[in-house]
Amino acid sequence: MKYKYNVNLLCLLILAATTYCACKSHANTQEPEDVVTAWIGKTISFPPSALCQELGEIVPCKSSADKKYKILVYTDSIGCVSCNLRIDEWKRFERELDSSIAQHVDFQFYFFPKKNSNLADLFKRENFRKVVHIDQEDTLNKLNDLPKDMQYQCFLLDQNDKVLLVGNPTLNTSIWDLYVKTIKK
Repeated sequence: MKYKYNVNLLCLLILAATTYCACKSHANTQEPEDVVTAWIGKTISFPPSALCQELGEIVPCKSSADKKYKILVYTDSIGCVSCNLRIDEWKRFERELDSSIAQHVDFQFYFFPKKNSNLADLFKRENFRKVVHIDQEDTLNKLNDLPKDMQYQCFLLDQNDKVLLVGNPTLNTSIWDLYVKTIKK
């Protein structure tokens, strides 16, 4: 009898703790509409200096001032960078842009390598031939206070760096459709 009482009490405590954690976790997350609404129309500030690399080699950073649109992708190196970045998806998206709009779009990849991750090896292995910005001081994030959730760390910007759309199309292809539709207007 005593044993049954302790098991019931333990189950009740676990249920209470789980409910508390779930509510606390839910309270710390923003609704997608709130995040998007907060970011639409904001102007992104870019760091004045960032190290640019292509396949691990330092290269001059390219200006995108002549492009009508930028797709900004911010990634930190927490967890699995190759899983989070989804390089194959980005390469596919770039191929999908037809020639009439591809010339108006610049992809800007910013990486904040928090730990000693070797991004160059990843880019070589994936044959990712894009100039990427290695932001060792996380300046892009500090200047803009980017959302913490990776699904909101991707932006479609106009030529003045104003946010037109928010969302990571590698996580939801409907977002890619919105990006393309907006670019084609």
